Amino acid sequence: MSTDWQMQKSASAASAHLAVASFTLVVYDHIITFSQEVTFFWSGPWTTSRILYLSVMPSMSCILLPVLNRGFNRSDTWL
Repeated sequence: MSTDWQMQKSASAASAHLAVASFTLVVYDHIITFSQEVTFFWSGPWTTSRILYLSVMPSMSCILLPVLNRGFNRSDTWL
C-alpha cells in the first residue's frame, strides 16, 4: 500500500513541476516575441486573425495560473 501512495505522491509532484515548466515556456515565449507582436499585430487594421491572436496569447497565462495554483496547493503533493 505504501508503494501506491509513494507513486501517487511522485506523480503529483511531477505534474506540479510540469505545470511550472509549461508556464515558464509560455512567459519566455511572450518575452522573446513581444517586439514582433507589436510590429505585426498592434499596428495595422483590425482583422479576425489579429483579434484571435490578441485574445489567445494573454489567455494562455490565465489558463496556466490556476493549474499552477492547484498543483502546489494540493494536500497530497508534498506529504
